[in-house]
Amino acid sequence: MAQTQASPVDQGTDSRKVAIGLWAVFIAYFAPYFFLNGINIAQPNMVEEFKGMALFAWLIALPALGSAVAALLFGKLSDMYGRRAILLISLGLFLVGAILSIISTSMNFAIVARVVLALGQGAIAPMCF
Repeated sequence: MAQTQASPVDQGTDSRKVAIGLWAVFIAYFAPYFFLNGINIAQPNMVEEFKGMALFAWLIALPALGSAVAALLFGKLSDMYGRRAILLISLGLFLVGAILSIISTSMNFAIVARVVLALGQGAIAPMCF
């Protein structure tokens, strides 16, 4: 049986698809951490404005717990339903959490928004790896 070889045009197209895929994964992994860093920089001012120093520990602990749970849960869901769909869902969840964090008006609302944000961010990491 004779093997068919890919033409140089097909090889260029394949390498271009791989490069675009790698850049998409890089951006999907980098952008949430970039936005999360911006929110972390603004966090002390938010706590001061909301007079929520009594709830500051919850603002740290609950998102960390949510991120850990999301990594496990979404990792299992991606095995069941596919990586692409779960990555898009986690990016959407992160986007909703970022918007909620921006429009938060109280410390309790900020904590809930950060948990939603952490659920999305925690799910993005295993999907990109």
